[in-house]
Amino acid sequence: LAKAITIAIRYSSMRRQFGSPGQPETPVLDYPIVQYRLIPILAKTYAMIGMSHEFYSQYEKTASAISNGDFSSLKEMHAVSCGLKRWTSDTCVYGVDTCRHCCGGHGFSQFSGLNEFFANIYPTMIVEGDNYMLAKQVASYLVKSAIDIKLLKSVESNDTTNAISRFLAPSSSASRSGFFSWRNKSASEISTSRSMLLDLLSYRFVTKVANLAAKIQSNSVTMDDSSIESQAISSAHAEYIVCLYHSRHLEKLPASSNLVPILTTLFNITALDLLTKNSSDLYEFTGDASMSHKQITSLQSEYISLIKAARVQAVPLVDSLAVPEEKLNSSLGKSDGFVYEDLIKRALNEPVNRDITGDKIRADFYNNYIGPVLKSNSTKL
Repeated sequence: LAKAITIAIRYSSMRRQFGSPGQPETPVLDYPIVQYRLIPILAKTYAMIGMSHEFYSQYEKTASAISNGDFSSLKEMHAVSCGLKRWTSDTCVYGVDTCRHCCGGHGFSQFSGLNEFFANIYPTMIVEGDNYMLAKQVASYLVKSAIDIKLLKSVESNDTTNAISRFLAPSSSASRSGFFSWRNKSASEISTSRSMLLDLLSYRFVTKVANLAAKIQSNSVTMDDSSIESQAISSAHAEYIVCLYHSRHLEKLPASSNLVPILTTLFNITALDLLTKNSSDLYEFTGDASMSHKQITSLQSEYISLIKAARVQAVPLVDSLAVPEEKLNSSLGKSDGFVYEDLIKRALNEPVNRDITGDKIRADFYNNYIGPVLKSNSTKL
C-alpha cells in the first residue's frame, strides 16, 4: 500500500488537467474528489505502520509469556491477529486498486507498477486464512468475552476485554453516562480529540458484540448462524485496534516534535474515515450514548476539512515513506517528476519497438496471426 500511494500521490500532484481560462492547468491532486480518494489511503498507510510496531510489541510479550508457561494472552492475540490480517489485507487490496483508478488510463499500464502490486496482494484475502472465515473466529472470542463479563465471570484483562467491561459490566451501569465522552460535544471537538475518537470506535464495536451476545444468550441464534453479523463485528473491532495501537505509537513521540501535528491529522483522518463511512452505526447509539443528527453530519464536514488540510503535505509524506524507486518500478512514481519521459523511454526499450528486434517480431506476428486471417477473408470474398 505504501508503494501504491507513493505512485498515486506523486503522479496526481504532477499530472495537470483543466483550469481557469488563462491560468495554468490544475494539478489533479488539487481536486477535492481525488483528495477524498487518496488522502485517507495515505493516512491508513501511516496507521498501519504505527499499528504494526505496537502489534509486534504485543506479540513479543505474548511469545515471552508462552515460553514461561503462561498462555493467558494467547486467545486475544489470536483474535487480534485474525482481525488485523483480515482488515489490513482488505484495506490494501482496495487501496491499491483505488490508487490504480486515480492514475487514469496510465494506472493500468504495465509501466505504472500498480498492476504488479495488485496481482501480488490480491491473494492475501484468501491465503493464511480466508477473510470471511477469520471474521467468525474474531467474533466468537468477542462474544464469549462479552457473555462472561455480563455474568461476572473472570476474564483476562487486555485491550479488548477492558473495552467491553467498560461499557457492559453491570457494576459500571451507575456511572456509565460518564463513559460517553462525545456527549454534548461539537463535531469539531470530537474530530480533533484522539480520546473521543477512540471512545467512539470502542463503543461501536462493543455495541455490535453486545447485540449478538444477547441473541445467543436468548437462544434465538447460534454462533454458526451469525457468520454475516461476524463480518461487521470483526471489522469494527479491528478498526478500533488499528487506531488504538497507532495512537500508542504516536504517544512515543516527544510533544515538541514537528511531526506531531501532521501525524495527528493523519490519525484523525483515519478514525473519521472509519466512522463516517459507517455512519449508520452511529445512529444506532441509544440512551446516554446517542449522537445527534447534527453531530454525525458535521463529522463528515470535519473529515473533508482535515483531508484538505493534509493535501499540502501529501508529497512530503509519501517521500517520507522512503520506498526505493527500484521497488516502485514505476514511470508514474518517479521522484524527479519526469513521468512521460520515462514512459517513452520504457516504451522504446520494449523488444517490439527496438530497431534490431522489432522488425522480426512484427513480421512474425503478421505472418502467424494477421496474414492468415486476411487471406482467409479474401478467399471467401
